[in-house]
Parts: sequence; C-alpha cells; structure tokens
Amino acid sequence: EDEEDEEDEEDEESSKIVKAPKAEPLRLDETPMDKVLRATQAIGLVVGRHHARLAKNPSIGFVLNNPMIIQLAVVMIVTQMTKKFDYSHKPTIRGIRLWYTGSQILMQATYYMMKMAIVNANDQTEVVEPVNPLIGKFMNMSTPGEDGGGEGSPISGIASALSKKPTTAKEYDMKLVKQEISSQFFPMLMMYVLHFKAAWHKAIVLAPVSSLLQLFSSQLFQIHILGREATGDLARPFKSGSEKMMEKMQSAMDVPGGAQPGADADGDGDGGAKAGAAVSEEDEESDEGGAGGAADEGTLDE
Repeated sequence: EDEEDEEDEEDEESSKIVKAPKAEPLRLDETPMDKVLRATQAIGLVVGRHHARLAKNPSIGFVLNNPMIIQLAVVMIVTQMTKKFDYSHKPTIRGIRLWYTGSQILMQATYYMMKMAIVNANDQTEVVEPVNPLIGKFMNMSTPGEDGGGEGSPISGIASALSKKPTTAKEYDMKLVKQEISSQFFPMLMMYVLHFKAAWHKAIVLAPVSSLLQLFSSQLFQIHILGREATGDLARPFKSGSEKMMEKMQSAMDVPGGAQPGADADGDGDGGAKAGAAVSEEDEESDEGGAGGAADEGTLDE
C-alpha cells in the first residue's frame, strides 16, 4: 500500500509539471524585417508583462490606465527643458531638427511593424464597426408608441443596419493603421514650413513628445506590439478617450439600486400609472365630499 501511495503521489507531481512551449521552428523564407518584428514583439511582450504587473497596484494602475496624465507630466517636463535651450546656437538647431526627423521616422517604422503584425496575425474575428453614430441616434428619436417608432420598429431596424458595418479584426486594424499613417504627413509638412519660415523651434521639440506617447498608448500598439489581449478597453471596436470619459461620468452619476422615475418596486413600470390613478381617485372623493357638504349646509339653511 505504501508503494502504491508513493506511485500515486509521483503521478500527481508529474501531472502538475507544466510543459515548456515548443520553440518556433526557423523559417527559411524569413526576411530581415520579419526578424526585426519578432525581436520587437519579444521586447514588447516583456514590457507588457511588467505593465500588467504594475497595473495591479491601485495607485500605479490609475496612472497607467490614464495616458493623459502621463502625457501632461512629460510635456510639462519637456517644456521646462526647452526654456534652457539656446536657439541662436546652430548645433542646438541641428539637434532639434534631428530629434524631430528621427521621431517621425520612428513613428513610421512602428506603424510599418504594426502592419506586418496585423498581416501575420490574420485575425478573422468578426467586428461590428459603427459607420455613422448620427444614424444610430436616429433610433431613439421616435417616441415608443407612435406609428413606426420605438425599438423593434422597421425604422429603427433600418437605422441600426445603416449605422453598423460587419468586418474582420484584420481589416479593422489595417484600416486604422492606414488612417494614422496618412494623418502624419500634413502636420509634419506644416511643422517643417513653420520651423524654416517662421522660426518655430519649441514646436518641433514638443510635437513629437505627445505624438509618440499617443502611439505607445494606442490600442493597436498594445495588442500587436505589447502582446496584450483584445479585451476590456482593448476590445474592438475601439473607443476614443472622450467616449471612455463620458461612460465613466455616466456610471458615476447612476445611483445603484435607485428606482427610475415612474417605476414601482416590482420593476414593471406601472408605478407611475398606479400613483396617478390613486391621486385621481382621491381628487374625486374630495370633490364628492365637498359637494355633499354643500348640500348639507343648504338643508340646514332651509
């Protein structure tokens, strides 16, 4: 019996051992850019793990989950640093130009890496993309009870179909990356023109700071470079910072467990109607009582 118990314990211990993941085989057709992408994703995965571990601390997590705080702090620090620059010194101007140009190249290279990661992932998960929020709001414009109005009506069904577009995660992410790439060229051109023609030196120092921080805190960067799962705040379709802030404000304003106006404790929505009927019955009784009192007074007078 002792030998059998020892064998059972050994079997349990062996079952608890987690097998190491198999090493990915080398690809003969792998290009240098593929190797750079793999190295970047490996570094990003390590950074993402540290980020998730630090986010468990409530105070640190509050800062990490609010990129605006980090951006504001970094911009203030860089602004104080720019006050000490000697803009009449030519090496300083060359360094500023090199910093701005290098930051733009880094951003474009990061977007290119993200495009490669999206193609390699080939995520075919269905994503319902909102096309026009104004059309979606049209569903709530008609009052329930009217002809053709309210939820479930043909008008609301048509508006819902027009305001949403089914697509895949790959197409959705690729579309956002292309939009970000195309949105970089015009501001970059304007910044160069203002720098060389209007001597805007501080602007080209501060502009890349916020742009890089926004890139590193974007959902696509966190998913495809840092290796985080597309759940919670990273779930597609992505929400903007203003939308997240509005949701937080709305959730803070909602009173938990509070009854809605016109609803009774059973939640069937008939509380307002029942209360109104009770009030009307009381008014009728008071009117009848008043009429009866007047009739009694008339008999007494006679």
